[in-house]
Amino acid sequence: MKNVRQEGVPSVTPRYEEYLDGILTSHVMAECDGAPGRHPMQLDQRPRMMSYPRHLIVLGAGGLAHEVLAYASTSPIEHIVLVDETAPDGTRAASGGQSFEVVNDWRVFESRTDLAPFRQFIVAVGSPALKRKLVAAALAHGLTPAPTLIHEHANIYGADTTIGVGGVIAPGCRLTTNIRIGAYPVLGINTLIGHDSTLGDYVTCNPGCHVSGNVTIGSGVLIGTGAIVREKILLADDVTIGAQACVVADIDKVGSVVVGVPARPL
Repeated sequence: MKNVRQEGVPSVTPRYEEYLDGILTSHVMAECDGAPGRHPMQLDQRPRMMSYPRHLIVLGAGGLAHEVLAYASTSPIEHIVLVDETAPDGTRAASGGQSFEVVNDWRVFESRTDLAPFRQFIVAVGSPALKRKLVAAALAHGLTPAPTLIHEHANIYGADTTIGVGGVIAPGCRLTTNIRIGAYPVLGINTLIGHDSTLGDYVTCNPGCHVSGNVTIGSGVLIGTGAIVREKILLADDVTIGAQACVVADIDKVGSVVVGVPARPL
């Protein structure tokens, strides 16, 4: 593995992309070789290793929730019910030839005996503000967050990486090493998170985001599809990064919206 740049220490890797390419190449070779000792290090936060509940509540019933239903089919989760306060009575969500109930009243988890086993939830909406609202309501009704659902085709290379509860990590995501991710994350398909980065609670990275090493991302940040964040960048709480933007300087104003290349305030 190529060296990673450390503060005050020259690196033999002039570009972070080369470092990441080296890791991905090593992973592919290990899988082809079939040598168990050469596979990437894995966390307990993996579907085949986590203690996922048999009964799961999914907060949200839109497109992302439909994707989550498909992701859950590769996990030990057996029964799912969705929550959407705006859904008409009798709404159901279809995925993989199955039909799932969508409830619009939190009180059903207390009043209906068939829903008594459903006590743990994950969030399947992209908007950080809506995530906060749904989580607050779920907690107020006595529900608890489940371990973050990590698809079997997401890769976490560092055993020192930690991931908070209640979120979703989609297939194709790649997390390197010494990464800290807060509660209720949503990492879309093919998101890349570099070494020594920190993501606060309620962060959403839409598909194809690239976050380089030593990046600090505040709570409630939304990173648009295909956006890039350069190494050692700070993003304040509730910042929104537009799709395909390239962030090359700190964004320290809470609630900023930036777009373009390089990213500038909208």
